[in-house]
Parts: sequence; C-alpha cells; structure tokens
Amino acid sequence: MTSNRYCLVRMSDLTSATYSLVRGDLVRVRVQASNAKGWGDLSDVNTIGSTVESVPDQMTIPTRGALTSGTAVQVLWSALTSGSSAAGGATATIISYHLQWDAGNSASTTWLDLQGLSPTSTATSFLRTSGITGGLTYRFRVRARNKYGFG
Repeated sequence: MTSNRYCLVRMSDLTSATYSLVRGDLVRVRVQASNAKGWGDLSDVNTIGSTVESVPDQMTIPTRGALTSGTAVQVLWSALTSGSSAAGGATATIISYHLQWDAGNSASTTWLDLQGLSPTSTATSFLRTSGITGGLTYRFRVRARNKYGFG
C-alpha cells in the first residue's frame, strides 16, 4: 500500500519553459494507480483545483503624506488586496511590505532599508524623522511579499 497519495510540484517548475503556465492557469493533472497486476487507466483531467500563483505585482508609487515637513517625511502606499491577482493569486496573502529610500541623494543607486519597519509589517505608511534635511529630494520605493517572495 502506498502511504503518499499526493505529490508536490514547485510553482517554478510549472512556470518554466517545459510547461509555460502563467498566473491564474489551472494546474491540470491526471493520475494513475498500479498494483501487482499492472497499471490502471488514467483518470480524467481535473476541472477544478490549484491555479498558478506567483510573487506580487509591482506596486503603485508611494506618495507623500500630510505629516511631511522640513524635518520629517511621511510615506504612504496602497495595500495590495490579499487573494487578488496583484497580490500573486487566489490564495496569496501579503505577508509584508518592504520600504526603501535613497537617503536624500536622488542620483544614488544604493537603496537603504528603512529602520523601524519589521520584516512582517503590513503597515501602509511610514514616518521618517531622523536623517531628514530640509531642501533635499528624497525618493522612496515599496514592494510587497507573499509566500512566493517579493514582487
């Protein structure tokens, strides 16, 4: 008797060139059993079941909040709705948001992680009060994470 009546297939395998499935595609499978006398017939292909999911989509650009001043910057962003296509798929839940800034050097290519947000924060705003100099331009970006990784 077989103890496992399931198999695990990585989402990355389903989306590879071999299968080329995309987000939202139904994962269609057939099963077949065997015993000492041989293999039985293949089952019909499923019409319901798991769909392909992935990392979240690119988020909208964060905006400046009303608490922004010469010594503070408030950053606001729109949450992705868990379970939506933008969040990664029907069962994808947003675990956290990752906010970064350029430390006031708009020409900088080094993005620094902001302190004060936990790795599991689902907050949609952040108030930066340290390291802010009036007259400088600050750039921010944000990305979402689900169980498949960061978008």
